[in-house]
Amino acid sequence: MKVILTQDVRGQGKKGQLIDAAEGYARNFLLPRKLAVLATADAINTMNLKEKARRAEEAANRQAAVEMGGKLKNVTVKLTAKGGKEGKLFGAITSKEISEGLASQFQLDVPKQKIVLDEPIKAFGTYEVKAKLGYEVSARFSVSVSERMSGAMLSSVMPLCFVRFSTKISSCVKNSRMRSHAPSGTPLSYSISSCARRLTISRTGRVTL
Repeated sequence: MKVILTQDVRGQGKKGQLIDAAEGYARNFLLPRKLAVLATADAINTMNLKEKARRAEEAANRQAAVEMGGKLKNVTVKLTAKGGKEGKLFGAITSKEISEGLASQFQLDVPKQKIVLDEPIKAFGTYEVKAKLGYEVSARFSVSVSERMSGAMLSSVMPLCFVRFSTKISSCVKNSRMRSHAPSGTPLSYSISSCARRLTISRTGRVTL
């Protein structure tokens, strides 16, 4: 008797599969337990439509995984953490933190369950991380971990940063005006804001463009 399985049945087949079962087994076990339905013309047509939809969905999901893998290339997630002696962390960087970093820094949605760490990240530095995206698609990207500045550290570098920041801004604005040949009446606000966006401050108080 030809029936279509509505659930996976061990030794018989997978859900949605058309099988030829013994009549007694089908009538006394599969059909009463709603593990299968008779393979009528309508049931076979419905099965074919569902299989077509399943394959289309699988193809779309695989393509999405491939595209995500391409986006992850050359990505470096930057995280900060509290550290102790010799560059060691208090604890370890988790796959959840990496997943959240991908979302906030690059707007990439990679669940923590798909992020694979070859070994726990317990020290400052840059690491290569693997993401298993499904459908035999995987990608590697980088995670950079630096020390999170405490309040005391910020207090110690801020006075120095302010002096260096002011000097860099003045120099940048002057050079920008000279390069663009801006007239003396041009407002300073645009030049200052554009220069400020290009500045970075290190944990030692070094200010660079």
